[in-house]
Amino acid sequence: MYKVNIQNSLLAIGGKPIRRPDWLIDYYNFFPFDTIINQLENSPVTLYYHIKADSNEEEVWKEFTKYFEIIHAAGGVVKNKDGKFLIIKRHGKFDLPKGKVEEYENLRDAALREVAEECGIKNCTLDTEEPTISYHTYSIDGKRVLKKTHWFPMTVDNSLDLFKPQTEEGITDVFWLEPEKLNTIFSNTYPNIKDLLIHFSKKK
Repeated sequence: MYKVNIQNSLLAIGGKPIRRPDWLIDYYNFFPFDTIINQLENSPVTLYYHIKADSNEEEVWKEFTKYFEIIHAAGGVVKNKDGKFLIIKRHGKFDLPKGKVEEYENLRDAALREVAEECGIKNCTLDTEEPTISYHTYSIDGKRVLKKTHWFPMTVDNSLDLFKPQTEEGITDVFWLEPEKLNTIFSNTYPNIKDLLIHFSKKK
């Protein structure tokens, strides 16, 4: 299954619906992706659309991505030795450190660099597991962009609050948050960030 956050709404392609969708859609030739994307981009309420793609999930995904410029990003889901999560506040919303992968970088180096640049933490250790992928869309200069973010779990031994928020990137706060208090930020974060934090809070 592919899940894409479009504004505050969700589009899923393939797999079983994660809940009752607002629209369960059959895929067919000459599929109106542009119409569906427009609806989700401009909806005043949160919607969940699910496209059925039992045997042709990759084909449907390939067609969907034709409507976007694809940008790769990398970020970190960082925990300290006490099991607290590293949270940032960017442009007024709670988020996780991430950013665009430069041409010369591999994904792991990019994730470590972004955590260091955005939070001032330079002693993170990458966990051995593969990254978790998230997708979200936005527009820039009238062009649709699909950002594929590779999220790497990381740990850091130093739990001191020696943070340096990257203010030029709109980051105004960096702090540690206990797993049991994650729900206090969910009303002011992005759907994919909420999903990530719930996913990693269940891991021991």
